[in-house]
Amino acid sequence: MPHTRAVPEEWPALTERAAKLIPHANHDRTFGRLPIYRLTRSLNEVPRERREANYYFGLGEIICNVAKNLRNDEELHAKTVAKCAFKMVDLALNSRTTIPMDEPFRPQMHDLDSRIAYSVFMPLAVAAQRQLPPWHRALTGTLNAMRVREEPSMTAGQRRHDEHLLRRLARTGYPAAESVTINAFTGAMGVFCTLLTGHNPETAESESHRRQYINLDEVERVRKSQAFTGSAKLRIDEFADGAGWTGQGDTLRFDRNYLKTAPPAPMPGEDGLFPPHQGRHECPALQAEGFALEVARIIVPEIIDVASQIVPGEHFKVNYPE
Repeated sequence: MPHTRAVPEEWPALTERAAKLIPHANHDRTFGRLPIYRLTRSLNEVPRERREANYYFGLGEIICNVAKNLRNDEELHAKTVAKCAFKMVDLALNSRTTIPMDEPFRPQMHDLDSRIAYSVFMPLAVAAQRQLPPWHRALTGTLNAMRVREEPSMTAGQRRHDEHLLRRLARTGYPAAESVTINAFTGAMGVFCTLLTGHNPETAESESHRRQYINLDEVERVRKSQAFTGSAKLRIDEFADGAGWTGQGDTLRFDRNYLKTAPPAPMPGEDGLFPPHQGRHECPALQAEGFALEVARIIVPEIIDVASQIVPGEHFKVNYPE
């Protein structure tokens, strides 16, 4: 798949440095802490904003492999959709109080759970990164771990977490593949849900809204929506607060002029603080000819469609009262 992001000027030197530090071994071999810390020192010489550009380029290479694998292997694509659909039903069986076991499953909005992405797409992202040289995992993983160091106000606890990321990478971690999962899949599901409900994500989501059943005719309407394009260009921290969306219901749209505004201030994240940046770095999930849009417009609707055809009692062998 074509990589649509320009090669950063620092990338060749960084890859050469990483290749020298990391032995040409398979991905099952651990890197050790010393090579990772030496790589970290090299990366400290690169300005923060440029590190971000290189990190996004590295993520794009992984995403291109994920896209290629799914597009070229129809069986893999079908199995991925089916696994996600079954995972959706499985999660619903654990979270809902009543689900008819003898009729097709009716997906609710909150069934599009991020755990679907982690359990099914994370292995795809790891497999895609394993198609690249081991030094790629070391370089992108180190860039990933360094991101949480960028905010001066980071707490001691967050810095300790940063050290944990580096230690995990030195063993067997795939933090960049995890980031791909968040950017390409969890983010795409979030955008799709926003358009499907006509509900601005900036507005507090009510429990009744989360329990809303998904109308399959509406899925088809949203699949053809042009509103994906602008929001897909935002980083996850830029999109998280719902800024840029206007209207509700049938009038909901994304104002593309928002892309011309200044990036947001740092915000808390699960792994510390998202670092501030001077300009907007187009989301890496748009690599490989707009792969994030493909996930939102094709894969997520397919998951919903397959899930809606599953009869839980037949497929999950659930024992329920007579």
